[in-house]
Amino acid sequence: MDWIGPAHRTGLMRKVAAVMAAGFVMASLTFGPRMEPDNREPIRWCAALALIPVSALAAGSIVIRPMFTIRYVAPCGAFMTLLVARFLWSFGERGFRLATVGIVTALVCLLPHYPWYEPWPDITRLVSGGPPTAPVFFESGFVGSNEAESNPEEGFPNGYFRIPFDRYFSGPNPRRVIDPSRPAADRQAVAAAAAEAKAAWLVSGFGAETARAELPEKCYKVDLKIASEYTRLYQVVPSAGNGCRPR
Repeated sequence: MDWIGPAHRTGLMRKVAAVMAAGFVMASLTFGPRMEPDNREPIRWCAALALIPVSALAAGSIVIRPMFTIRYVAPCGAFMTLLVARFLWSFGERGFRLATVGIVTALVCLLPHYPWYEPWPDITRLVSGGPPTAPVFFESGFVGSNEAESNPEEGFPNGYFRIPFDRYFSGPNPRRVIDPSRPAADRQAVAAAAAEAKAAWLVSGFGAETARAELPEKCYKVDLKIASEYTRLYQVVPSAGNGCRPR
């Protein structure tokens, strides 16, 4: 699901400064003079394994294209933890213990804010319970954690959430794509598909306002079936009565 972002223009001086800064960090940690009495220099090598990948990705993000994401450097966290522990130990045994209690308490307080719910099993269960001919629509382009970080013109031509959906669902339902930058055309496509198959689904990564703009209104019943922190599942079913003739 990852997308490191499009290439961008950056000033030459900024590129040179980024490369020099990253090179200085790498060279200092790798080839610099001895910094510890211990021949193994554990602090130095922990710092190298923690900071060199971060420096390389940060410089690459400036020189080439965005490529820095916390999960890419997650393994560096183990070495960073050792460095933090060594730094706290410099305050003495009492300071180390107090800091440890404070850090653990802060992490425990953050647990309720963790997004525990993963919607994909529920999404695939609902789609499986519907008509096997009902198409599942996905939004093309990159969908970030909020709409400001999303770009419908870059990457994922088959839909940003198509990958996790197919990981959980292997049913016969057709997969189709809509362009979030063309809501009028999206409404027509979803309406036509729902009228033909008696139902349709939309897996959306955008907020309610943007997703609703992609869905038909008159002569169709639109239900929000699942809502998680980063995706929503809508069901579209043609309505009968009141002179409606969905098509």
